[in-house]
Amino acid sequence: MPVSWTPRAPLSAGDKKIKPFDGCVVVGAALSGALFFSASPLFAQILAQTARQGTPGSWQISVYYQGVSDQDLSFNLSGGSSVCQGKGGLATFACGQSGALSVHGNGDAGLIKAVYQPWGGFQYSAAVGAGYYSLSVPSTGATQNYSGSGAGPVFSLGVQDVIFPDTIVTPAVAINAGFSGAMYPLDQMNDSAGNVSAVNDTLTLLEYQLGVEVSHVFPLDGWKVEPYGGIRWYRVDADLKDATVGSHSGGFRDTLAPVVGLRIPTADHEGLFAEAAYVEGFQYGGGLSLRF
Repeated sequence: MPVSWTPRAPLSAGDKKIKPFDGCVVVGAALSGALFFSASPLFAQILAQTARQGTPGSWQISVYYQGVSDQDLSFNLSGGSSVCQGKGGLATFACGQSGALSVHGNGDAGLIKAVYQPWGGFQYSAAVGAGYYSLSVPSTGATQNYSGSGAGPVFSLGVQDVIFPDTIVTPAVAINAGFSGAMYPLDQMNDSAGNVSAVNDTLTLLEYQLGVEVSHVFPLDGWKVEPYGGIRWYRVDADLKDATVGSHSGGFRDTLAPVVGLRIPTADHEGLFAEAAYVEGFQYGGGLSLRF
């Protein structure tokens, strides 16, 4: 759905509030374009970060939750390399199956992220946390659902360069790149036929990303709001390992997808944020950010 902003009437210079600006058109156009041109399933670490610049030597710490629903992963199978035998004789994939297989996943995680700006508009970020993940795998005779009783580690590393700072009349524009990973233990399988079995599998997800982001602070009747978003390219590598027999199956998927979010400053150095994206899969998250 296109995003649009309805500017208020300009205020006098003595009002001390930021005037509505033509940059809102840039923000709306960028987010609408991202939604329009995206056409593939989404998996990604949420940004949890606007494009706004800090001051040299400043930090931002965010604590947040993120989840993903109906994520699509690609597995490129061959008869000799696919995971074809699980514990108890149950097939993970049909033995001898080949070709591309679409697998659906759902997950959630809690993370803490630190952003440091050493100089100019250049920012480094790192996040660590833990989460759970489940897979729905089409197989011979019945759909198999894999889940884990224990959490797996999640992390991300990133850099961002604010190429245009946020001003009274123009939005902030930043380019960013990142790498993230997760390793989820899967120890139970149940299928649509009612069978339940213990398994010993590990799902590893590695993600590479490049993107452009815009954001701007708007006054709103004594409050401030900071919408942000942009478009990102992702490559997700998925690997499923069966420790019982030592075999692997995996593949990668490229995605061009939008990210949209809203940060609401609650004080000079803190704020709440929420973020979401939908491209044949729904990703969402939110939390608290502190700036120092």
